[in-house]
Amino acid sequence: MGTTEVQRTLVKSAPELWAELSDRDSLARHLSELGEIRITSTVAESVVHWESDDATGSALIRQAGWGTKSSTPFRSEKTNESNSQKRDGEPPRTRTWNPLIKSQLLYRLS
Repeated sequence: MGTTEVQRTLVKSAPELWAELSDRDSLARHLSELGEIRITSTVAESVVHWESDDATGSALIRQAGWGTKSSTPFRSEKTNESNSQKRDGEPPRTRTWNPLIKSQLLYRLS
Protein backbone atom coordinates (compact mmCIF):
# COMPACT_ATOMS: atom_id res chain seq x y z
CA MET A 1 0.00 0.00 0.00
CA GLY A 2 1.42 3.40 -0.96
CA THR A 3 0.49 6.97 -0.18
CA THR A 4 0.96 9.82 -2.65
CA GLU A 5 0.16 13.52 -2.44
CA VAL A 6 0.10 15.93 -5.36
CA GLN A 7 -0.06 19.72 -4.83
CA ARG A 8 -0.54 22.50 -7.34
CA THR A 9 -1.68 26.11 -7.50
CA LEU A 10 -4.11 26.37 -10.39
CA VAL A 11 -5.27 29.46 -12.25
CA LYS A 12 -8.91 28.66 -11.63
CA SER A 13 -11.31 30.03 -9.09
CA ALA A 14 -12.26 27.86 -6.14
CA PRO A 15 -15.89 27.58 -7.39
CA GLU A 16 -14.67 26.41 -10.83
CA LEU A 17 -12.43 23.81 -9.28
CA TRP A 18 -15.17 22.72 -6.87
CA ALA A 19 -17.62 22.23 -9.78
CA GLU A 20 -15.05 20.05 -11.54
CA LEU A 21 -14.08 17.93 -8.52
CA SER A 22 -17.46 17.52 -6.83
CA ASP A 23 -19.08 16.03 -9.94
CA ARG A 24 -18.57 12.24 -9.91
CA ASP A 25 -18.38 11.89 -13.70
CA SER A 26 -15.88 14.74 -14.02
CA LEU A 27 -13.72 13.43 -11.17
CA ALA A 28 -13.87 9.92 -12.66
CA ARG A 29 -12.57 11.29 -15.99
CA HIS A 30 -9.52 12.73 -14.22
CA LEU A 31 -8.86 9.57 -12.20
CA SER A 32 -9.83 6.99 -14.82
CA GLU A 33 -6.63 4.95 -14.31
CA LEU A 34 -7.78 4.14 -10.76
CA GLY A 35 -10.99 2.42 -11.86
CA GLU A 36 -14.57 3.35 -11.00
CA ILE A 37 -14.59 6.43 -8.73
CA ARG A 38 -17.19 6.93 -6.00
CA ILE A 39 -17.53 10.18 -4.04
CA THR A 40 -17.97 9.18 -0.39
CA SER A 41 -18.42 12.62 1.21
CA THR A 42 -17.86 16.32 0.67
CA VAL A 43 -17.27 19.45 2.73
CA ALA A 44 -18.88 22.38 0.91
CA GLU A 45 -16.50 23.90 -1.63
CA SER A 46 -13.34 22.66 0.11
CA VAL A 47 -12.99 18.84 0.24
CA VAL A 48 -14.13 15.88 -1.84
CA HIS A 49 -13.44 12.41 -0.41
CA TRP A 50 -13.46 9.62 -3.01
CA GLU A 51 -12.70 5.93 -3.34
CA SER A 52 -12.23 3.30 -6.01
CA ASP A 53 -11.67 -0.44 -5.81
CA ASP A 54 -7.91 0.07 -5.47
CA ALA A 55 -7.48 3.53 -3.90
CA THR A 56 -8.98 6.14 -1.59
CA GLY A 57 -8.27 9.85 -1.47
CA SER A 58 -9.35 13.43 -1.03
CA ALA A 59 -9.24 16.55 -3.14
CA LEU A 60 -8.56 19.60 -0.97
CA ILE A 61 -9.29 23.09 -2.33
CA ARG A 62 -8.30 26.45 -0.85
CA GLN A 63 -7.98 29.98 -2.24
CA ALA A 64 -4.41 31.21 -2.77
CA GLY A 65 -3.56 34.67 -4.06
CA TRP A 66 -3.71 34.44 -7.87
CA GLY A 67 -5.30 31.02 -8.04
CA THR A 68 -6.53 28.09 -6.07
CA LYS A 69 -4.32 25.62 -4.21
CA SER A 70 -5.29 22.03 -4.64
CA SER A 71 -3.76 19.02 -3.00
CA THR A 72 -4.77 15.46 -3.62
CA PRO A 73 -3.48 12.91 -1.15
CA PHE A 74 -4.45 9.35 -1.98
CA ARG A 75 -3.66 5.85 -0.81
CA SER A 76 -3.36 2.99 -3.25
CA GLU A 77 -4.15 -0.56 -2.22
CA LYS A 78 -1.89 -1.93 -4.95
CA THR A 79 1.78 -2.18 -4.17
CA ASN A 80 4.10 -0.47 -6.60
CA GLU A 81 7.34 -2.41 -7.08
CA SER A 82 9.26 0.74 -7.96
CA ASN A 83 8.38 2.20 -4.54
CA SER A 84 9.79 -0.75 -2.64
CA GLN A 85 12.95 -1.29 -4.70
CA LYS A 86 15.99 0.94 -4.91
CA ARG A 87 16.40 2.85 -8.14
CA ASP A 88 19.95 3.57 -9.33
CA GLY A 89 21.31 3.21 -5.79
CA GLU A 90 18.76 5.60 -4.28
CA PRO A 91 16.78 4.63 -1.17
CA PRO A 92 13.16 3.53 -1.66
CA ARG A 93 10.52 6.28 -1.65
CA THR A 94 6.93 6.46 -0.50
CA ARG A 95 6.02 8.63 -3.49
CA THR A 96 5.39 7.18 -6.90
CA TRP A 97 8.06 7.36 -9.60
CA ASN A 98 5.36 7.52 -12.24
CA PRO A 99 4.89 11.20 -13.23
CA LEU A 100 1.59 10.33 -14.94
CA ILE A 101 0.04 9.19 -11.67
CA LYS A 102 1.81 11.88 -9.66
CA SER A 103 0.35 14.86 -11.49
CA GLN A 104 -2.41 13.64 -13.77
CA LEU A 105 -5.42 14.97 -11.87
CA LEU A 106 -4.02 18.43 -11.20
CA TYR A 107 -2.47 18.74 -14.66
CA ARG A 108 -5.83 18.03 -16.30
CA LEU A 109 -7.56 20.59 -14.08
CA SER A 110 -5.15 23.42 -14.95
